[in-house]
Amino acid sequence: MSSCEVHLPITGPYHLGRTMTVLTMGTGNPCLRHDDHRAQLAIRTPEGPVALAATHRDEALRVVVQGEGAGWIEGRLPALFGLLDDPSTFRPTGRLLKITPKVHGLRLPRLPIAFERLVQVVLQQLIAFRDACRGWRRLLQRFGDEVPGSQGLFTPPAAERLAGLATYELMECDILPKHARTIQRLAKIAPAIERVWGAGVEPGAADRLSEFLLKQPGVGPWTVGYLRGAGLGDADSVVLGDYGHPHHLAHFFTGAERSDDEEMLRLLEPFKPHRYRVLTMVILGAPPPPRRGPRREPLRNRFKP
Repeated sequence: MSSCEVHLPITGPYHLGRTMTVLTMGTGNPCLRHDDHRAQLAIRTPEGPVALAATHRDEALRVVVQGEGAGWIEGRLPALFGLLDDPSTFRPTGRLLKITPKVHGLRLPRLPIAFERLVQVVLQQLIAFRDACRGWRRLLQRFGDEVPGSQGLFTPPAAERLAGLATYELMECDILPKHARTIQRLAKIAPAIERVWGAGVEPGAADRLSEFLLKQPGVGPWTVGYLRGAGLGDADSVVLGDYGHPHHLAHFFTGAERSDDEEMLRLLEPFKPHRYRVLTMVILGAPPPPRRGPRREPLRNRFKP
């Protein structure tokens, strides 16, 4: 098994925990664990799975890499941990100044592998976040691979394995049938997805991948917008069609409890090219508007006859 230790210099404010929160799939995410200063994550690279253990101390990030894909991922670590995200041109003003201390050091990661994050985003389509997290957790525990000696850290299942599963096997992980079918279709073209993305190294990679994904059944503007901001490192991504984001932003900026995409775009317009950064700041740093309707039915109840 290959291994290496990398020390990455940090320029400007940086907070490892807040940066990793952008990639969260709940506190029980089997492929990512983190606190303010440490993070463990598992990724499946083209050359094999890797386990990463990162520690933030002073002005450097120490990363221990173990696994067959260690050589492949080594040069891609700065982007993965958000160190290539440049917030230096962003100047928060007005109400944003009040929440800036809560999100100080937040960077946007740019993942070298797009497919795994795409699966996570698909699982969140039109359902409660807690239900999506449960589906992801059960998917990894059943079809992923546990990292030796990690005490419960799992590498996500390979795309070819997902493509070969029956739909009912994904449903047994508390995944909705429509999500299962979308994941299977995307798994079959995962190599093409990664070729288009190219680890995000080339300029315009996010645009090319977005164009490619929007042609696939089950993938729309919400999925692509969320993937770009919370996976591809696009600080200006806009997430259209989300149930809660317009309400959250409007409540923060104007006090209104209800809003829509048009109003959300108007509120975000002054912050180009940092619209997704602002959205993330508000979601992490400010309370949402009060609930006025019934809570969404738990996903597990939707499988009952």
